Amino acid sequence: STSGERRQQFHDLPPESDEQKQWRRRVEELLLNLEAPKELRSLSSALLAIGSGDHDSGAKALDAYLQVQRWDISAWCLLGIARQYSNDPRGAISAMDESLGRHPHVECFNRRGMMKIWIGQFDEAIADSKKALALDSNSVFLYLGLGNAQSAKGLHLDADQAFSKALDLDPKNPRVYICRGYHRQIQRRLDEAEADFSKAIELDSTSAEAYFDRGAVRAKLRRFKEAIDDYSRALKLKPQLAAGYYNRGNAKLAIDQNEEAIDDYT
Repeated sequence: STSGERRQQFHDLPPESDEQKQWRRRVEELLLNLEAPKELRSLSSALLAIGSGDHDSGAKALDAYLQVQRWDISAWCLLGIARQYSNDPRGAISAMDESLGRHPHVECFNRRGMMKIWIGQFDEAIADSKKALALDSNSVFLYLGLGNAQSAKGLHLDADQAFSKALDLDPKNPRVYICRGYHRQIQRRLDEAEADFSKAIELDSTSAEAYFDRGAVRAKLRRFKEAIDDYSRALKLKPQLAAGYYNRGNAKLAIDQNEEAIDDYT
């Protein structure tokens, strides 16, 4: 799987609560009772759905809105984001294309580049990151996007430079260390990767992603007990992380904790 696909599992929003659902329905009913224009109701429904984590419904409502208001650059970009979180990278790219065809925008270039990494279009992802940086050369996250794309392409020295630039801009940003750590892990620079993930944890002890990734590195270093501890911490922070149970089970098998491993697999 691509780095974009595996990262998605750490950024899913929690399920919409009953209270959020009731609030969304009340707002939708209010708009209907006020006889608001159909396209305004569609846009409001989309914003409410996306804000509560229901990206599929948000994307459908935005589709309805854009049938009438095709000029709305921001709505096309938002549709791309909704499709991204609905695991529809090609649909997200199509929406971003519509937005960027009307006006160049940093967020759309950045998001489209992320989606192109997902589908293996690494050269195009690098190009989008550079277009975004031409509009904003002081963004940590744009350098991260460029570094991730270059890493996926195998341009390791270029990726190192991009991550270093991100750290120059914000040396206390845990996401930079996570991205650089994953880049180093791919290259089997395992000691350096472990140090990056440990730094990310030092800066943000609530990062399930950093614990998961450090666990993966420690398993490769055959330090299985430490790996199990890291996977357990990741799962405490994010209990729905299926890969955490699977990897922890593998680590337990490696040290003959067979029954405990079966529990993780099931």
